[in-house]
Amino acid sequence: MYNKNSTYSYVLEFIKSNNLKHEIHKFSSGALMIDLWKGDEFYVLQIEKETIGFSVINDDPEFSTVPDKSYSDFRGFKDDFEKILLSQTPPSLSEE
Repeated sequence: MYNKNSTYSYVLEFIKSNNLKHEIHKFSSGALMIDLWKGDEFYVLQIEKETIGFSVINDDPEFSTVPDKSYSDFRGFKDDFEKILLSQTPPSLSEE
């Protein structure tokens, strides 16, 4: 199950506990966007009412507002989020 507020709280705690550089953007629609850096790696989280989007941003000039992967359940998001941000290998998100 997905809950926007608890997901946002989890992400903020994870960011703070891992000393990750970030910027938070809040929109009048209630959506949140979090830009997140881990060293030279750049990620974007899109937290909306019913889904959360997660993108790995690279040098591709074709930037899109559509996330690499969307989640409607917290567990799936959390597993990928931690796997990528705690990993020492290059990031990758794949739709399953």
